[in-house]
Amino acid sequence: TNPDSVTAYLHYELGAFTLELANYSNAEEELLEAKALYAKLYSEHHESVASALSRLAVLYSEQGRYADAVAAASEQLNDYKLSFGNEDRFTALAGIAVSEYKLQAKDIIGAQQLSTMYLPIIAKAYPKQSIEAARSKKLQGLITFLKHDFKQSENFFSEAMNSLPPERPVPSLRGAIELERARSRSILAKDNEALADIKSAIIDITTSRNAQTLLIAKCYLIAGSICEMNDKMDSSQKNYERALDIYKAATKENFRYSSERERLSFIRDIKLNSGRVFSTVLRSKLVDPAIASLGYNWLLFQKGLLLSSIQAIRSSSRNARDTSIVRVLDRIAELRSRRSAFVTKDKLLLQKPYYNFDSIDKAISTLEKQLVKKSASYTRFSALGSANWSIVRNKLSNDDCAIELSTFPYYDGERLTDSNYYAAFLIKKIDSLYPKAISLGASAGLEDPAVIHSYNRYIRDCDNEHKKAAKQLTKLLWSPLTEPIGSAKTVYVSPDGIYSRFSLASFLLEDNTLLMDKYSITTLANTADLLRDTFSYSPTIAIVAGADFGKIVSKKSLPALPGTLTEATEIASVFTKTNWQATSLTSKAASEQAIRALHHPSILHIATHGKFKPSDSETADIDDLLQSSLYFSGANTTLASGSRNPENDGVLSGLEAMDLDLEGTSLVTLSACESGLGTIEPGEGVFGFPRAFRIAGASNVLMSLWPIPDKETAELMELFYKNLSEGKPKAEALRDAQRSMRQIIKKRYNEDRPQYWAGFVLYGF
Repeated sequence: TNPDSVTAYLHYELGAFTLELANYSNAEEELLEAKALYAKLYSEHHESVASALSRLAVLYSEQGRYADAVAAASEQLNDYKLSFGNEDRFTALAGIAVSEYKLQAKDIIGAQQLSTMYLPIIAKAYPKQSIEAARSKKLQGLITFLKHDFKQSENFFSEAMNSLPPERPVPSLRGAIELERARSRSILAKDNEALADIKSAIIDITTSRNAQTLLIAKCYLIAGSICEMNDKMDSSQKNYERALDIYKAATKENFRYSSERERLSFIRDIKLNSGRVFSTVLRSKLVDPAIASLGYNWLLFQKGLLLSSIQAIRSSSRNARDTSIVRVLDRIAELRSRRSAFVTKDKLLLQKPYYNFDSIDKAISTLEKQLVKKSASYTRFSALGSANWSIVRNKLSNDDCAIELSTFPYYDGERLTDSNYYAAFLIKKIDSLYPKAISLGASAGLEDPAVIHSYNRYIRDCDNEHKKAAKQLTKLLWSPLTEPIGSAKTVYVSPDGIYSRFSLASFLLEDNTLLMDKYSITTLANTADLLRDTFSYSPTIAIVAGADFGKIVSKKSLPALPGTLTEATEIASVFTKTNWQATSLTSKAASEQAIRALHHPSILHIATHGKFKPSDSETADIDDLLQSSLYFSGANTTLASGSRNPENDGVLSGLEAMDLDLEGTSLVTLSACESGLGTIEPGEGVFGFPRAFRIAGASNVLMSLWPIPDKETAELMELFYKNLSEGKPKAEALRDAQRSMRQIIKKRYNEDRPQYWAGFVLYGF
């Protein structure tokens, strides 16, 4: 309460020390505390505050939080401008730091503008042989590299090496320069010199005071790509495997103290760099088929990594029986409801400090970090990345096939191209000495908007013109997999990118049959999900349907769904005949509050209105879960005039659904329009309800990919549950129900109309 300079200094030093130990959570807390104390003691623009900001920028950079690094470094730059002026050497150094972080955030123009302003000042203020001069040359090398002037970038990095003073070599800086020079030399075909740089960089970075593990992993990745270009495949694979081991260790450590957003930033950097591995595998698969095992293992590690970590944390937290953990979970749920309320414009009495997006986000982030720490002794972080392709293969039956689909940035050697590529990695039990790697092509071809639009028209209209487009889409996305799949009858698919947009079962083949006529398809976040323990479920089903949305008072109002009441009655009847306990929540009882009060029924069936609003962002974010909504009793009142109770306002967002108590629920069925849509994050899948309900604990989610008709959906659901009650596996029950429904539709309308039966996809394990 009465800070002094010694207290502030101790917080700063403790933050700097824990940063060197890569204990980022504690380091951030200490540095933020030091910053606040210095600001209170002196001023918000004091140089001590700037020093804390400088350390925070380094911390955020090492975590892959590049936007946060730019923000912290920019705040430091502004402080120096106020304290020393824009022409001062300290201001110039701060400007160079902002430039470096802008490059990490892919803002080349912004970095170049700052460097043009501040590099001349540093050249005048410091000797040619100094750390400051070396940093300046390194920055110039990075800019020219990103502008594809590789010869000039090599020269700048060499000048940076020569600028390091012998009496102060700074191993971490020297290692970073050597690493970047190796990249330039690799592209210039100076492979021996590049490998020598990599070897020195690993030594320098490892022995520095702050051994940045991600930089060391990058060294091994670059060495792997250089070895591949020289046909040294054994060495290439060993380097890639070493990088994978480092990433696994770094991820386990990072996930022990970071929030969900911070984890997402961290793994994006890994996924960008892993493009080198997949590019190598595709180029080398014919020469060395065994290398496909490397690609499959990388995917088992990084596909759905954030999802798996959140599931692990929340599962262990619920099972810990620690009241302090329960309080944190409840508080997070409350704040997420408040966060969601801004989207529906609820008239809330939001008290400080939770009165806007940013303050609520910060509070949630702080609580998430507390949750990780409190549940650390229960959470199985050690299991992250422990699976390998041969373990997954041994889990398959002779008629099974597992496919990992991946989209990744393509590297031509060490040159990052402008193209993203798709690949499939496929294993079967009976003939897989190694996984098969299959190149599917560049994303520009597979994501052709015209073909996708025509496919969607086929789903809706089913005319001959668009039927050709549907077959073209199948040819693009699935035909390369047909031969490798062979005679397999059950296919487990972990989709990525554009594959997450489609009902694979509805893909139309050349002979006018469907993919589901050939295979039973189950969609997984990661084929490692096949290794999860299976549970025995109690025979209970909760059915939420026929909600009383309220009076229709505006264009936003939702009409009643009388067909869902019939749907609820028929489903309850199916299960009561087999001695299941069925609970139906209808009319006003079909409320958001009632769903929150449910405790892990074996099956949760929700039949209501659903909505997905596409995000404007090109990349996924936790907030994208706010774009998905399910509506319950009283929703029309909220949509018209708001509500003072965000936890029972009739609108359940994907963000709120994460906090439901579904640990031990076998199946959640979302009988609602567009319930399976969301923003796609490469490697992490769809940020929408499928993800939210899996995080809440559900093993499987049955969802729709487009608007669905009331009557036909009720019929499909009755068929599905009848199959399920007879003991059929979920994927088979859905497949048989859709095939039966297809025949009913043909007789009813004298045409196929896949929109009426093909929209549901099973996601889970």
